[in-house]
Amino acid sequence: MTGDLVVDTPVAADTLAPGDVVSLPNALTHDLVTHRIESIAAHGEGYTITLKGDNNEFADAVDYQVGAEVWAPKVQLAGAGALLQRLMAPGVMIALLVGVLALIAFTWMTPATRPEPTPTPTAPAAGSRRERRTLQEATAP
Repeated sequence: MTGDLVVDTPVAADTLAPGDVVSLPNALTHDLVTHRIESIAAHGEGYTITLKGDNNEFADAVDYQVGAEVWAPKVQLAGAGALLQRLMAPGVMIALLVGVLALIAFTWMTPATRPEPTPTPTAPAAGSRRERRTLQEATAP
């Protein structure tokens, strides 16, 4: 349906039949069109395919010339294409970019928290007054 996001995979053209859905580039609009095959006929080394959209009254204005492979939908995500188009609009894209840059700037501006250093006990220097007094007391009668 219009507005869906479709993930296509390559399929051999000789396996296609009327009723199958394929995605082909339209020569008039230069868009990728995903429609159902109305007719398919071998033509030289390739195939001529006539497509018709499910909601369209008539077949597409042009026939599609294809080679050995075409694209066929593997996954269809309803409404995801319309959402993606809205997100890609310049106004939305600029706002998202400014928001992401602001978040990055805030993380750089926030001071890093550092753990407080633990005090280390200082040992008395060798030969200090305290050591001499302790030594004198130990040797005193």
